[in-house]
Amino acid sequence: MTEGGTPTGAGKARIVQAALALPLTGTFSYRVPETMPTPLPGCRLLVPFGRRRLIGFAVEDPGAEPPERLRPVEALLDPEPLLSPEILDLARWISDYYQASLGLTLQCAHPPGLTPLPRRRYTMTGEGPEAADPQLERLRECLIEGSKALSTLTRKLGKGALGLINRALAEGVIAQEERWAASGGRLGRDRVSLLMDEGEISALMDKEGADPRRVKVLKALLEFGDKGFPRASEVAARARVPQHVLRGLEREGVFELFELVPAHLKGRPSPHELSPDQRAAVGEVGRSLEAGKPDVYLLFGITGSGKTEVYLRLIERVLARGGTALYLVPEISMASFLARRLLTRFGADVAILHSSMTERERVRQWRRASRGEARVVIGPRSALFAPLPDLGIIVVDEEHDGAYKQQEAPRYHARDMAVIRGRLQGIPVVLGSATPSVESYYNATEGGKYRLLRIEERAGGASLPTVDLVDMRREYEERSERAT
Repeated sequence: MTEGGTPTGAGKARIVQAALALPLTGTFSYRVPETMPTPLPGCRLLVPFGRRRLIGFAVEDPGAEPPERLRPVEALLDPEPLLSPEILDLARWISDYYQASLGLTLQCAHPPGLTPLPRRRYTMTGEGPEAADPQLERLRECLIEGSKALSTLTRKLGKGALGLINRALAEGVIAQEERWAASGGRLGRDRVSLLMDEGEISALMDKEGADPRRVKVLKALLEFGDKGFPRASEVAARARVPQHVLRGLEREGVFELFELVPAHLKGRPSPHELSPDQRAAVGEVGRSLEAGKPDVYLLFGITGSGKTEVYLRLIERVLARGGTALYLVPEISMASFLARRLLTRFGADVAILHSSMTERERVRQWRRASRGEARVVIGPRSALFAPLPDLGIIVVDEEHDGAYKQQEAPRYHARDMAVIRGRLQGIPVVLGSATPSVESYYNATEGGKYRLLRIEERAGGASLPTVDLVDMRREYEERSERAT
């Protein structure tokens, strides 16, 4: 643990167990340097592995192993755990049950846009040959305002930039530093949300050698203060700098750019009257919600019977109690379709998570859920790991669909793991279908693991279509007779 930002237990043998994103069973032990705070479970680490440097997740301390035999952790990438204890428990269960790598499982628990990547930057050293060299002078001019990325230098220096940079490194004219930062994909979002407080921003402004253009941006951010989330174009206009200057500050964690969720987007209650079967289903699951029991229900309702309305009424109850809800669907297209209905009912409390979103937007939605800004998350099987605090219910729509099976490592069945997450967190799970899977139907009728709820009439008094059974063998015979 840490106190006041300083490491505790300095001088003691501190060991951390890291789960790496490799197809290997087990975890790996590393020594925590005395100057580093003890990594909490769920934090990411930069560790050596053979000749490589990999990112792993800290898990529980393995105990007493001589630290002198262990390689040290190179960097602690998260000051606070990225993954909650509930998600760690679920990942361990999946890893044990499916014999999958714990590191690969944990890698699935957050959007790819949050994975840190090495970013090389170059700075002047004030050393090197004193003789005039036009090429080196050009390089010094590019770096006089501060450190630059390789892409920026190659764009400014043009042809032969890589050779010049390597020569300058060898002669000590410039130095290379490596920073690990999360990749968010293309920006494409125009709202600014500060991640630093006023004191931290003031410290950056007073830093020796600070880029004057960045100082202007920081001053503009302070001027906006608590006036909401300004547009990036507004900040750049007030600072009188190009918008690309903001991107460097975002990479350094000063702020993030996102698509603003309309604050005026309010939900409204449903005008529909529930049928007797719907009321019975809501009441039955509601009793489990009140008692805090991890019961599993199979909602077996014919097509058009109003199963979705049952889910929404249950989610309303959970939200009224201060909880959150997870709504799983088998396909991305279905998530997009149902999201409109959820937005109509619950407004800005809804977040959508799926792999077809841009990395930046996916990270934004994930963080909204993690911070409690979004209380309802809808998505396909990858949304199983949504970081919802105070989770109150999980809904698995069309539970029979084979799309819930993950085809790449780690291979898992999201429907079954939703049941496990409900059990681990002590909350009810509702599986819904008009054509339940054989195993779910057996668990609800013979196995005694699930409770069966039926809706046998269509909502609103709609009638079922007329069905005619035709014996095609007789039909063929009759047509043959008529033809002769």
